[in-house]
Amino acid sequence: MASTTRPAARCRLQAEPSPLLFDPAATALAIIDMQRDFLEPGGFGESLGNDVALLARAVEPALRDAVGARLTPTPFGADRICTLVAAASDEDAAWM
Repeated sequence: MASTTRPAARCRLQAEPSPLLFDPAATALAIIDMQRDFLEPGGFGESLGNDVALLARAVEPALRDAVGARLTPTPFGADRICTLVAAASDEDAAWM
């Protein structure tokens, strides 16, 4: 009996060390720790000795990918999950 299952759609993302093939209907996009404190001059990331100019180059592609992911129809919709930074009190907490 022939299969009635449709082959998964494949997208190709140019990446290093090689391109990434994925099925957008079964893939989540996770963008983690894009906080100003890690990415901008004078912040915590720079105080650790990181070259934040290198990190800043990731902001525009991440934004473009996030917008594209939100516009791509999926069977489960486009959910956004935010986390709360652990803090000593609610007053010290910051939503991301």
